[in-house]
Amino acid sequence: MLIALTTGQRVQTLFCININNIKINNEGAVILITDILKTSGPNRRSLRLMLPFLSNKPEICPVKTLKMYLDKTRIFRQEDKSLTKLFLTFRRPHKHATTQTISRWLKQTMHESGIDTSEFTAHSTRHASSSRAHRQGLTVDSILQAVGWSSRSSTFANHYNRPLQDKNDIQDDFARAVLNN
Repeated sequence: MLIALTTGQRVQTLFCININNIKINNEGAVILITDILKTSGPNRRSLRLMLPFLSNKPEICPVKTLKMYLDKTRIFRQEDKSLTKLFLTFRRPHKHATTQTISRWLKQTMHESGIDTSEFTAHSTRHASSSRAHRQGLTVDSILQAVGWSSRSSTFANHYNRPLQDKNDIQDDFARAVLNN
């Protein structure tokens, strides 16, 4: 759930996260998505996700949680070297979680958090996180770039009706805006 919220990505993108493309450094985690996605196309670079360390809120730090998850699933990955996708199923034999399974997990977490899942779906995390980032003061341009929407995404731009402008460290700002109160 933290990765879904802090990146604002589609479930398809979460499914495509490969542990070999995760680099953790002093600033956070960088995740490169090299698979072909819905938004992939000629002359488009691979998607790069950034998860920041939240030292002031370790209980919801996406990098700390990611590191713990990788540590807990390491034994399964050692048993089966083909398990390179980030999300694995709970039951043996462990295998890559499908997009449907990841969606179910997100929806279950939403339900357990008191969210009406008859109205909201796993894809709602994308809207919820981008709306939260907007309310926290992130520019529309920053949100569009962080979640991988086109700068020509008129629906999003018109909905929030804010001028488009450039911003540094967009994904880091996006993730922090979503998780800060």
